[in-house]
Order: sequence, then C-alpha cells, then structure tokens
Amino acid sequence: MRKYIEKINQYLPQGKPRNVKFIRYLRSLGNRGKLLFRSLILKIKKDRKFVIVFALILAAGVFLRTYEFHDWLRFSGDQSRDARIISSAIEEDVPLPLLGPKANTTTFKLGPAYYYLSYFSAMAFGDAPDKMAYPTLFAGILTIPLLFVFLREYFNRRISLLVTALMSMSYFMVISARFSSNPNLIPFFLLLYLYSLLKIAEGEGKSGLGWSVLLGVSMGIGVQLHATTLVIMPIMSLFALAYFFRKKFANVGKMIVVVLAISLALNASQLVYEFNSGWGNSKSFLAGLKSNSDSNPAESAYLIAACQMQANFTIVSSLVSSLQVEENSKNVNCEDVFGLPKPESFQEYAYYGIVFFGMAFSMVGYFLLIQGFGFERDKRKKNFLGLVIVFNALSFLVLIPVAGIMQTGYFIILFFVPFVLLGLLIEKLLAIKSKKIGVGISLAMVAMLGFCSMAKDYSAAGRYWSGDENNSRNSTLGEIERMSQFISSSMDGSEMVYFSGDKELFVRYHKPISYFVDNAGANKLVLLKNTLGSIYSGGGEDGMDPDNGIPIFYIKEKGPRQYHPGQKIKDHEIVHREDFLNHSIFILKN
Repeated sequence: MRKYIEKINQYLPQGKPRNVKFIRYLRSLGNRGKLLFRSLILKIKKDRKFVIVFALILAAGVFLRTYEFHDWLRFSGDQSRDARIISSAIEEDVPLPLLGPKANTTTFKLGPAYYYLSYFSAMAFGDAPDKMAYPTLFAGILTIPLLFVFLREYFNRRISLLVTALMSMSYFMVISARFSSNPNLIPFFLLLYLYSLLKIAEGEGKSGLGWSVLLGVSMGIGVQLHATTLVIMPIMSLFALAYFFRKKFANVGKMIVVVLAISLALNASQLVYEFNSGWGNSKSFLAGLKSNSDSNPAESAYLIAACQMQANFTIVSSLVSSLQVEENSKNVNCEDVFGLPKPESFQEYAYYGIVFFGMAFSMVGYFLLIQGFGFERDKRKKNFLGLVIVFNALSFLVLIPVAGIMQTGYFIILFFVPFVLLGLLIEKLLAIKSKKIGVGISLAMVAMLGFCSMAKDYSAAGRYWSGDENNSRNSTLGEIERMSQFISSSMDGSEMVYFSGDKELFVRYHKPISYFVDNAGANKLVLLKNTLGSIYSGGGEDGMDPDNGIPIFYIKEKGPRQYHPGQKIKDHEIVHREDFLNHSIFILKN
C-alpha cells in the first residue's frame, strides 16, 4: 500500500501538510475496505444457508437471461436502427444524436441515455448487436438483488426471498432483459430511484449525500427511458420533496442541488437540442399529449384499471391464455382485456379464468396495501407502503391519456407492484392462527406461480429452438446473421442487391439484414415492394421494374407448398433456395 501511495504522492504538489493528509485519507479508505470485507465474510459465514439460497436464485435468474443470448436476441427494425447509429459512432466517428429514439407513435424523442449506454458497451466489449444489448442484460440481472433489498424495507427475509425468486423466473422480467430497448432498462433505474428515496427518508436527510447522488443518477437516466417516466419521476420527486420539508429533514437544500445538478448534467444534450431548436422536442411532446386527450376520462380510467389488474397477475404468474394472445396479435392490448365473447370453448374459459384470478389477486393485494398503510406504526415500513401507493396512483393518472394505445407491456414502470402485493398476501397467510395451514397455502401458491413461470419460459425457449420466433413480428440475431451471410456470399460482386418477400416478411427482415449486408461491403440492400403480384422497386415509383442483372433475394415462410429451382415466384425464375429455421430465401433470376 505504501508503494502505491508514494507513487501517487510524487505527482502531487509538494508540501508536507497536504501530502500527510492525503496519505491518511488513503489509509482510512484502505481500513474501511478491510473492515467491509471482513464484515462481509463474517455475514456469509453466519448466514451460510441464506447466501446459498440467494446465490441459487440469482444463478437461476442469470441463466434464464443469458442462455443462448446471442442467437435468441431479438434483432428487428428498431434494434437494427439503433445498432447502425452506434456502429457509425464507433467506426466513422459520427457524433451520437442529441436525442434518443422516438416515443411510440409520436414525433417526440426521448433522451439519448439508451444510445450512450449501448455505445459504451460496444466500446468495451465489441461493435456487435449483442454487445450493445449488454446494458439491458446487466440491468435485468442487477434488478434481482435490487428488488430483494427493496422488499427488505418492509418484509422479512424469507418473504423477500420467495418473492425475489418468483421475479427472477417471471417470463415478463426474463424476456425484457433479453433484447435491447430503452424501456427494458426501466426496472433497474426505477427501483434504484425508489430505493434511494426510501433510504433518504429513513435517515431523515442525515445519511449523507450518497443516496442523493444515486437519486440524481437514477432519475437523470430514468426520465430518458420512456415518456411516462419523464412525467412520473419528476412529479414523484416533488411529492417526496414536499414530504421531506414537512418532516423537516436535514440537508434538504443540499439534496436538491445534488439531484438537480446530476439530473440536468445527464440530460445536457436534450437541453442543447431544445435551445437550438426553439424547444421543438417539447412542442412535439405536448402535441402528442393533446392527440391522446380526446378519449372519455372515465372509460380510460376503467381501461387502465382493468389492464393493470391483468398486468399484475401476468407479471407474477406469466399466465396469458393462448386465446387472449391470438385475439390481440401476440400483444395483450388493454382495450381488449374484457372484450372477448362469452365462453364456449376450453380456451375461452381459460381466458376468463385468468382474468378472474387477475382481478382477485389485484383487489385483495390493493386492499392489503391500503389497510397495511393505515394500521402500520413502524415508520420505515409505513414509508415503504406509502411510496408504493403514491407511485402507483400517480402512474395510474399519468397513463389515462394514453389508455387507448396501451398494452400490458407499458406496466413495466410498475413491475414491482405485483411483487409487493404478492408479499403482502403471503404475509397475511402466514399470520393466520393455524401456522401450518398458512405456511402450506403460501408455499403451494409460490410453487404454483413458479411452475407457471418456468413452464412459460420453457415454452418460449421451444419457440426459439424451433425458429417460430422468427416471423412477421420478430426476428432473432442468430437467424438474421445466417441470412445476411448467405446474401453477402451470393452477391457475385454486386454492390447492390434487391430484397423482397411475402406479405410483411420483407419489411420486417429488410432493415436487420441490411445492417449486416451493408457492413459486408454492399452499398445498398434495396427493398422491393409486392404490388398486385409483381415485384416493384421500393426506391422509385410503383411499377418501375428492377434493373436487369442485379440479384433478387426473396424471403418466404416455409409452408406445405415447396418451391424449387426452375419454378417461378412472381414471374421470376428460382435460381437457388436456401432454407433457414422458419423461412426460405430464394435467389430469383433477373
């Protein structure tokens, strides 16, 4: 240690008092580190069973999030667009944009934190789409222990472990960590934000500015991940600030300065853009709010309540009936949660059964949440319950204007709520007079929910193994790479090739394949549109024939009818067919 201190010391300005003070500071840091390490070892030895159980839970969560991460990584149009931006910044020194991706169907753009995290990851691990997705993966993994410490603010260790175990295998949480998208970072940064608020409240402002720093970082990044968090987190912070002033916490002024300074610094590029554009992005945000404000508030509130109850149960159980999925085009649309016909088949009964259990779970859970807040006397626990209630209520109000376009995936901003409700339900069961019955029901419920989640995870893995996840709605990185390699190796020196296909397939696959083909040396992968059964150029007017001699690659879903070389597709002769998991790509004579 002395050797390193002397090495550092030689670069400092000379003067004995300053050097001695600096050496003492380094020694104090070293001593603190030793004490922390020894304390950690003692805790591990003392709670060996807990450490083993927690390690198993974490290991299971890591496995579910990393298994076949490269090949099964979702790589569709949005991901290829983002990857192209990051690759251009790394390879061509093109500056990263001042703003991030667009928010849903509006012209408003989020902050660029998602791009910067992907950029740093690509710089550290390599310029490849799966490496750019590491921030989402790491955030998804870190959310597991973070949820545990968050739950420990109220629940005992056993309940916290049980609930965390279910979260680690929840299909909703697993799948959100397995592809790169800015909303998928929300669980980690949101939970860090809420936990920081709780720790500040626990210490009444006297616990140092460390939690204020974490609060500023989590809010500064969190507001850039979704339009809803952009509204909810600042308002929630104002509520928390009012609470701090009311309770006369210490150092509130310093906390405000630290949080604001960090949050504004992390959003500096947005501020630069706004100043240069006359607040153009903010105007787009307000225009988006106005366009969604015409719906009936009462109907929207009902829709949000129904959808959240469904989302709560879906997150903890991973149960979504096949009928519901089919009716909603593979997405659980809030507008159709109660919109299916009267039950006549097993699938329809299963659908309404899931809806019923979802309603019952949420209604009981929210009752226990409000009741617990009213009767709780422990200040730390009351803060926890109050925080959950206020954040959920605030989110509910913010979501009303966008109720018509919402899906259950929007409730990623409230992912922790169903786990809190589940913990309260378990706590209530364990408090009944007959402990054996309470423990038995609790364990049976947790086992059943865990089984449902694992069954869903296994079912999803089967779809990836078989290639069914490569369709008109999704495409995986491994399959895109194989298709791109085939096209690149079959270009015969052409700097441009045409790409077309059936229905929505050619639109879905064009951008992801183009990312790799362009990097392989082609200047352009030109998209051809299908119109009236003929192939047309997407680059010019409809009806313009593709230039002769340029290869046409045509993607088609595998089906009962097989096409072979010599046959024709869209009046073009098949020269070669290459089969992939769920599709075939044909080289057509041109």
